[in-house]
Amino acid sequence: MQALEAVGWWMAAVVATAGAAALFYILIIYVAWAAVRARTQTPRPKAFPLVALALEWLGAALVFLLAIPPLFRNMVRLHPGTPNGIPVLCVHGYTQNWGNFVVLAGRLARAGCGPIYAINVTPRFAAMDRCAPQVTTAVERIIKETGAPHVDLVGHSMGGLLARTALARHGAHGLIRRVVTLGTPHHGTLMAHVGPGKNALEMRRQSNFLAGLPPPPPSLLSIWSTADAIVLPPDSSALQGQDVVFTHLGHFSLLLSPAVSRVVARALTQPDPPPQQA
Repeated sequence: MQALEAVGWWMAAVVATAGAAALFYILIIYVAWAAVRARTQTPRPKAFPLVALALEWLGAALVFLLAIPPLFRNMVRLHPGTPNGIPVLCVHGYTQNWGNFVVLAGRLARAGCGPIYAINVTPRFAAMDRCAPQVTTAVERIIKETGAPHVDLVGHSMGGLLARTALARHGAHGLIRRVVTLGTPHHGTLMAHVGPGKNALEMRRQSNFLAGLPPPPPSLLSIWSTADAIVLPPDSSALQGQDVVFTHLGHFSLLLSPAVSRVVARALTQPDPPPQQA
């Protein structure tokens, strides 16, 4: 009984710590969001920051808790998904891990995607051209394991830039069918100025890395929110017509939203267009 009680107290302490850390995180980032928005010329895009703040607190707390299992495995099949379906590889963002995708993977599998894989990209603060080959290697491994002709990619935050880098420079072209990005700073973010590492430098607005990255493929879909307080300004995720925009979600709550999951699943399960006639 005493052992169970000790475990209960330990688990409660872990949950409380995650909640407190998430609260500290959202207070800082939404002060920055409000400051950037105040400097934005009108008309400002519609946003619901109070709703986003509450959802982001819950999302960040869950993401912090899910950071524990991925410490022990660098690549995992999160869900077997649909038999003979197109495999999906999830690529995490800056300082994150594959635990971010546990909730999304289950929803994608139920919608007809799969199998669903995810990886940890290391080192955490290395240049993207050093890390992107790991995406290509994972795709090649998945194709070999499943026998599928190609793989779909879902990238959250910096993971979307890693996907684009793998496609453009590291041999993933022809292996990837579709790419969906969630809260990816395609045009950089002001928050990158406070992050350590080469990859943070590359995510600054107007960085040489972003300027040298080829335009995203037409098949890429960018999902983002006007209330995202990590991608600043939030429309740095915009791709002019290849977008689905929300107004009430934060950076991590994009990963947990049922509405976002439905958009991702629809993008990955829609029929391929007929081949063009020569």
